[in-house]
Parts: sequence; C-alpha cells; structure tokens
Amino acid sequence: MRSDDRQAEQALPGASRPGVPRQEEEDEDDLGRTEAEREPAGRVRVGQEDPEDDDGRQQERASRQEDEVDPERRRPRPEPLAGDPQGVEPRDPGGKSLVEAVRSAPVSLPLPDRAFFREFRRLPKAELHLHLEGSIREATFLRLAARQGAGTDLPGPHPFRSLRRPGSASEFFRCYRTVCRLLSSPSDYALLARDLVARLRRERIGYAEVYVSPAVVERVGLPWPPVRDALEDVFAAHEGAGHGRVAVLLDSVRQWGPEAAERVLDLQRRHPWARARGFGLGGEELSVPAREFRRVYARARGMGLGTVVHAGEWGGADSVAEAVRWLAPVRVAHGFRAADDPALVRLLARGGVTLDVCPTSNLRTGALPPGVPHPALTLARAGVRVSVGTDDPGLFGTTLRAEFARLARQGATDAELRALLRTGRAAALPPA
Repeated sequence: MRSDDRQAEQALPGASRPGVPRQEEEDEDDLGRTEAEREPAGRVRVGQEDPEDDDGRQQERASRQEDEVDPERRRPRPEPLAGDPQGVEPRDPGGKSLVEAVRSAPVSLPLPDRAFFREFRRLPKAELHLHLEGSIREATFLRLAARQGAGTDLPGPHPFRSLRRPGSASEFFRCYRTVCRLLSSPSDYALLARDLVARLRRERIGYAEVYVSPAVVERVGLPWPPVRDALEDVFAAHEGAGHGRVAVLLDSVRQWGPEAAERVLDLQRRHPWARARGFGLGGEELSVPAREFRRVYARARGMGLGTVVHAGEWGGADSVAEAVRWLAPVRVAHGFRAADDPALVRLLARGGVTLDVCPTSNLRTGALPPGVPHPALTLARAGVRVSVGTDDPGLFGTTLRAEFARLARQGATDAELRALLRTGRAAALPPA
C-alpha cells in the first residue's frame, strides 16, 4: 500500500482498516447468509442469488456489454437537459431498446489488469453514496416476498433480476417501491442492514455513509425509533467486530415536499441518533424545486448535520446549479449533468463541492444513455472533487470495484483512480 493511502486511511473520521479473516477471503459469498441459506458444504444454493463474491470481477464482465460500445454505430438519443422522470426508454428502428441492443452486442474489451486492481482489496476505501434499501440481496428479497404469500408486480421468472435492469427512472422508482413495500417490521430493516454490512466486509470498505430514510419507514407504516434501534444494533456489531465504520445520512423524499423533510429532522431532534452525520434529499429530482427546501437545509446545518442533495441525475446542469445555489450542500449525489455547463464546472471546482457519482446506476436507470462515456473523468480532470459509489448495489448488481473498472475502461489511469479513492475518504462528513 502506498504511504499516502496509509496516511489518508488514518485521517478518515473514525475509520479503521477492516480485518477479513483468511476463510472469508476464500469463501466470501457466505458472508451475511443464514444457515438456512447455505448448503451443508457452505455453498449458496444454485439459483438463490447472483453472488458478488469476487470484488466485482463478475460485474466487470457483465458491464463490458454496457459501456461505450455501439457495434452498429447508432447514435443514442441524448437526454434533454431538463430530464423526464416518467420518460420512456428510447428504442431503435428495429424495435430493440438501445439498452438491450448494447447489452446484446459482442464486445472484446479486456478487463483491467493493472496494479490498482491487483491492490484494490488492500487499499483503504470509503463509500459515500449507498442506499439501505438498494443494498438488498436476492435471497433477502425472495424471503420477504415469499412471506407475504403473494408475488410482486415485477415481471419474469426471476423478478429480482428485473430490478437490476430497469432502464428508466419510472421503472427504477417502481422497483424501489416494491422493495420498500416488503418491509413490515424493524427486523426486516435489520435484514437489509446485515446485507449491507456483509457487502462492506466482503469488499473491505472501511467507511461508509448510508442513506436511511425515516420518511420511508413511516410511509410503510412503521414507527421510526424501533427501526433505528434495529439498524443501530447491526451497525454497532459490524464496528465492534473491527470491520470499519458506518455513518448514516438521514434522507427524505423530494416529491413528498418540505413537510416530510421537516418531519425527518423532527424525528432526529426527538430521538437523536449519534450515528447520523448528515441529511439528504432523494426521490424524483424534478418534482419539487430545490429552493422549496432551503429552510430545511438551513435547519439541518443548525443541527450539526452535513448536507447532501441528489441532483443532476435526471435533471440537467441547471438542476445542480439550483441545488448548490439554494441548499449549499457539501456534496451532490450524482451531479454528473453538471458537465453540460462549463461555467458550473468551474464553480463546483472553486467551491469544493464533491459529486458522489455512480456510473452503473446512471446507465441502468436510463439517466445516462448507453454508448455515452460517464462524465466522471471529465469532471475530475476539470478540478471537481469526485467520489465513486454504487448507489443501490443489490438492485444494480454492482460493486465498488466494478465502478472503478468501468472508469478504467473509459481511460482512467491508476493515478486518477487512486485520486478518486482519496477524494471519497476526504469527503467523509465529520461527526455531528
């Protein structure tokens, strides 16, 4: 490990390098699974889950069919700057969706075989863009769905895998709502938390900031304090075992308006959670203007919470500019559409606002048209602080290593990839 990586690891707030026993290195796909989910020999039953036990190598192989490859030299239809959360995935004249066409194309891009990836397991890592519900494993999804005694509204014989390839914003939100509706008790949320920390341990991610939404918890009919306590038990056990630190970003849902966001802060004031370091806003980006939340964000800062906002995903550069202007966040989740406006790029670089980008997520939700390189490298090379995350790794079937591999195939050097890792550690929020 390079000396600057060691120093950065020590500087990360509360983070320690996660220790993974040798047995876990050899058989990591057992992490987080119950005895009922294993075969006697310790193997996961065939068909139960699409395992991600190889630090993203499996996902790298799949993602080669989703990168900037267009064998028939079609031009993907660009997204309008304003975006459209209800938009329909563009289709080519042959009737195939562009996403389907790219995925089915034969490709021969080599997997990255460089020092950065050979050392990736040992490098200190932080992940700042990670949603609790989106970290669900297939085994957990099927278990919760079976308990309800009815199927979901998702298509196909393998409904969970349809979650991984939604293709549009509206489809993604439908998938996300499906997962949330399966949660009927604090113990269900604990299952999600165990899925999440098992992945952190498997990938040796020493520090993570996880979006948890009290607004969603109450919307599905559960009281917040017992859910918070169930999550705390799992996160505390993960830390107590020496596997790294987990911080929480209390999240609200944009389309539910400022009142729901105020309610999240009310809950934090009445039932303080020391693990909460920040406040964020997700949901349908174009539903409510950023300026409507300015008082909420001022209040969050007054409570000592760092502020983050989702913007520049389905909305254009103007959405990022409005969020920065009215909400003054320290980080913008996604934000890649800022690359459309050179003046905004310069503003972000000068202001030190970090963009928490998630390349695979942007492709699979249709926010980034297939065949278009992700702007993360362009932004970083222009001086914008960029961290890399997975967003919803369970739903999208991705890993942190796979996200870096995608950028490597776009031309990122090892030095640039290391810089992105360092930015992720440096942009971690301080304790509230």
